[in-house]
Amino acid sequence: MPSLYDVPHQLGGALSYQLTTRSSFSVGGMLRSGKVRFLNEDYGPLSVDDFREKREPLNYRVDVGYSYRKSFGEKLLLLRLGVYNVVGNPSEEDILSFYSVHWRGNCLPYGSISFKF
Repeated sequence: MPSLYDVPHQLGGALSYQLTTRSSFSVGGMLRSGKVRFLNEDYGPLSVDDFREKREPLNYRVDVGYSYRKSFGEKLLLLRLGVYNVVGNPSEEDILSFYSVHWRGNCLPYGSISFKF
């Protein structure tokens, strides 16, 4: 009987390309095959015959990002912008864990500004 936390295949990766000495562009993603299900579509327990026999569909996600850094002597400014899940179908678990708002297609923009002094 498969474990409840059995995830047989996971793959993640990222590529980053330095556009200039101060900026870079990144693409990352993850791919995960079906996790074992223990609830049906109505969030009720599966039947004894189906218990730990059904799996969730394949989940994948592609994210993109841009970063810019500028030095001011010993000070450093870092700006990051990007979008999580440009393409994909993240799992319900990922959506509930990582997203505090829901956008169309679960695509979520992000940004940050850091200043080191």
